[in-house]
Amino acid sequence: QELAGLPMFSGIWFRALAFVLIYGLLLLFLVYHAKKVEKPLNMNSNTSTFSRDRAMDRGLICFAAILSAGILVVLSSIVITSLQDYTMIIVAVMFLAAGIICIAYYIVCGMLTKFGQSMMWVWPAVGALLLARFGIVALSMRRGTALPYPKWVVYIVRAAAAVLIAAFLLVEGFVLSGFRSKCPENVDYIIVLGAKTGSVTIEARLDAAAEYLNANPETMAIVTGGQGADEEMAEGEYMRLGLIRRGIAAERIITEKRSTSTDENMLYSSRLISDTGADIAVVSNNYHIFRAKAIARKYFAGEVYALPMNSNPISLPHYMLREFFTVIVDGLRGNLAF
Repeated sequence: QELAGLPMFSGIWFRALAFVLIYGLLLLFLVYHAKKVEKPLNMNSNTSTFSRDRAMDRGLICFAAILSAGILVVLSSIVITSLQDYTMIIVAVMFLAAGIICIAYYIVCGMLTKFGQSMMWVWPAVGALLLARFGIVALSMRRGTALPYPKWVVYIVRAAAAVLIAAFLLVEGFVLSGFRSKCPENVDYIIVLGAKTGSVTIEARLDAAAEYLNANPETMAIVTGGQGADEEMAEGEYMRLGLIRRGIAAERIITEKRSTSTDENMLYSSRLISDTGADIAVVSNNYHIFRAKAIARKYFAGEVYALPMNSNPISLPHYMLREFFTVIVDGLRGNLAF
C-alpha cells in the first residue's frame, strides 16, 4: 500500500473483521461436521488403539509457530511505527524463504523416495510461484512504486487466492479429522487397503491388521489391491500371504485383486460381502482415512470405522497436499458420502 501511495495498513480493521468472520464460520462448520459424523463407540479396556503421532504433532507446532511469528511481525508494524519501513522487506523474505523451502522439500523427499511419489511436481511449481512473487515484490521495492497491473487482474488474483486458501483449510481440516479415528471391538470386517508391495507402508498396514485380527477373532479381513506395473503380484494377494505369515488363518481372509483406486477398493470389496449392512473398519494411513471412510459409506450401509496408521513425518506434508487434490476430485466425481 505504501508503494501505491496509500497509508500503511489502511482498512486493516475491516480486513481483520472479515478474516475473523470467514474463518470463524469455517471453524463452526468443521465442528458441526465433526459432531455430525461422530459415532459413539462401545469400547472396553481391551480395545485396540493406536498411539498419537508425536513427530507429526511437533511438526505442526513448529510450522504454526513459524507462520505465526511471521504474521505477528508484519501486524506489529501497525502499532510499532519503526517497523513499517521493514514491512515490505519482511514480506519479501517470507516469500523467498517459502519458495526455497518448497523446492528443497521436493529435492529431499524425492531423493528419499527415488521420485516415485505421484504429484511431486506440485512442490517445485508452488516454489516457483512463491519465488516469482518475491521477484515482483523486490522489483516494486527497487522501482519505488507498484507495478502497473490492471485493477481487474489484481482483484481476480486476490479472489482466487482467498478461495483457494479457504478451500485448502477446509479440506485439510476434514483430512486431519481422520487422524483420530477409532475402532470398536469385533467389527464384522476390516478392509486393508493396498500399497506398493514390499514397501514400509504395506507392511505397517499388515502389522496393524494382524494386531486387530488377533485381538478380535470374530472379525474377517478383506485385503484389496490390484497389481501395478512394477509389482510382482497383486497387492491383495501379497497382503493375504502377509497376514498368513503373521498367524492369521486363511479362511478369515477374503482377497480382492483388481482394484486400482480407493473407490474401486470399496466397490469390489462390497461385492465380496453378502451383508452390505455389516460394520467395517478401514485400515490405511492417517492422511487417507477421511477420504477412505467417505468413499466406504457410499458402498456400505453399516457403520464405517477406521484403524489409522502413522505416516512417515518427512513424506506426510506431501501426502497431505496430495490428499487435498484427491478429495476435491473424488468429491466432484460423487465418490464421497457423509
